[in-house]
Amino acid sequence: MPSPTAPVLAAGRLIGARAVVTGAARGIGAAIAGRLHAEGAAIAVPDRLEDQGRASGEALDGVFIAVAAWTARSPLGRLADPQDVAGVACFLASADGAYLTGQAINVTGGMITH
Repeated sequence: MPSPTAPVLAAGRLIGARAVVTGAARGIGAAIAGRLHAEGAAIAVPDRLEDQGRASGEALDGVFIAVAAWTARSPLGRLADPQDVAGVACFLASADGAYLTGQAINVTGGMITH
């Protein structure tokens, strides 16, 4: 029995909503996608794990997006690693980035250009 202080969620409150859940092939991503689907959201599952991602998308009546296809289109031929973003964040937090204000920095490996 739920505790008296547990929130009560209205079933179907996300009907008509769309959710993109990265990492939904397994683990916490799959749990989040499942919960969103249970609330009525349409789910898209972009993932590197093709077999598991496809199965997750199908189980959720959703759409699977193969991340490998993105890799092939990337000018660098790979997807970003956390270190790619961390390097930019460290620069912005350092004295070297102190005079940089009001900028949008795309850490996309060339996928987005202006």
